[in-house]
Amino acid sequence: MSSSPILGPERKNSYDEERLEWATPSVPKKYLRLPRLRRSTVILLLIDFLIVAVLVHAFYPLITLLRRNEELFGARLTLPLNDTSFGEDVPAQRTIPRIFHQTSANETIPDAWKDLVKSCKETYSEFEYKHWTDDKARDFISEEYPWFLDTWDTFPFNIQRADAIRYFVLHHYGGIYLDMDTLCNATIPLHQIESDGSKHHAVFKSTTPTGVSNDMMITSAHHPAFTKALSRIQLYNDITRPWAHILPHVAVMVSAGPTRNGNFCMKRECQYLAYRLELGV
Repeated sequence: MSSSPILGPERKNSYDEERLEWATPSVPKKYLRLPRLRRSTVILLLIDFLIVAVLVHAFYPLITLLRRNEELFGARLTLPLNDTSFGEDVPAQRTIPRIFHQTSANETIPDAWKDLVKSCKETYSEFEYKHWTDDKARDFISEEYPWFLDTWDTFPFNIQRADAIRYFVLHHYGGIYLDMDTLCNATIPLHQIESDGSKHHAVFKSTTPTGVSNDMMITSAHHPAFTKALSRIQLYNDITRPWAHILPHVAVMVSAGPTRNGNFCMKRECQYLAYRLELGV
């Protein structure tokens, strides 16, 4: 009868079911290494940073308007009708020319606006009336502000030209501008605005949610605020033009629209007109 071999502790290949005798394998140490940024990645990051910086710069006026609306654009001027305390309108004391400006694409006024335009022309019948069509506006820019003509011709949207021409004609002539969808039943008492004896006056209408509107503007000719606005229109058009078709509404508002209007009024170079209901404009 054969005997089974005795398995002693010296056996090298015995199976350790509980793994008590297994040695812990050595693990090589690893050090965290940051990947090297490729040159193309660095360039892309710089481009992203520049884009963000440009957008922040472009939208800064709007951000400021929203945060400080009441402080900057709270109504500071009311014009009650039939107030005789300001005296009579004396032509020699006028600083605001009695010129009434309106704009449209061409000489044909849309049917929806005909009665409204008629009401304003009758209300301001003693004012010189200037109707600025697209063709007349371009001719005016070419003759009086030729340095702006290239910008005028390269505006991405027609509405930017419609907005911009208001500032240029008011800067050059002074007077009052009203959108064609405005109903007029009483003249704004300009002599009340002029009664403080100042050389220049500029009046705008506060609007919501912030800033001032460009659908009604009153000013003396060559007002410093409008002089500043003209140069800013060119600057901000250069800033917004590369992305205008991506964010068209923002580009229009910032370049020549109401946001631009509010921005150059933030220095308190303008007054703001709070309409009373009986003024009817």
